Amino acid sequence: MLKKTVLVLALFFMILIVGNIMYSFLTEKTGFDYPIWLQIVMVISFSVLAIMKVQTKNYIVTLAASLAIILLITSLLNT
Repeated sequence: MLKKTVLVLALFFMILIVGNIMYSFLTEKTGFDYPIWLQIVMVISFSVLAIMKVQTKNYIVTLAASLAIILLITSLLNT
């Protein structure tokens, strides 16, 4: 029971933090301060990671990688 509660709280805070970062990106029209080529490499890497973890049924890591992909794409669109 405690493990499930901690997991739900961790997911909630992870989604809250990503939502806050996305809100900041969209309102300030900014993104990460990395070169565009590096952001593209990170999107590809996180995509491969998400696909691999879906196949092994590790959905927590898949969710984290998916949120990272969303943040990076938002950053790329704002730069």
